[in-house]
Amino acid sequence: MLGIFACLIFVGWAQSPPPAAAYTIRTIDPPDSIETFATGINARGDIVGQFVDGSGLTHGYLLSKGSFHVVDVPGALETRARGINSRGEIVGSYSGGHGFLLSGRNFRTFDFPGGVDTFPRAINDAGGIVGNYSEFTDGPIHGFLLSHGRYTGIAR
Repeated sequence: MLGIFACLIFVGWAQSPPPAAAYTIRTIDPPDSIETFATGINARGDIVGQFVDGSGLTHGYLLSKGSFHVVDVPGALETRARGINSRGEIVGSYSGGHGFLLSGRNFRTFDFPGGVDTFPRAINDAGGIVGNYSEFTDGPIHGFLLSHGRYTGIAR
């Protein structure tokens, strides 16, 4: 009988909820935004993503040390910031399927060789960029690594 009682106590203890953790929830609401997405964060807490404004245009953004900055590739119809490393370099896509790297105030645009769509997703501290590309419209999607100016396709 003592064994059954001990099992019931153990089962009851194992099913009790974990203690509540202390979290702070903060919203990101760019001016004139109707939709906002956070897609990347670095170790310093800098956040990148995209938002849609009241006119329906998509912009990238950087939220750093409480300051909000719009990240738009010059001349692009839309920009989506996706990843950021500890140096503050930002990668993403613009105008429906081209890649960009923002380092400091300088934009560099790129496309996977032979691809029709290039979507960078993340950048590491060594500057390696990973993402997806497709060789033709509505075609299969493949992964890529761009490191030291060299593209490597990643396929299954």
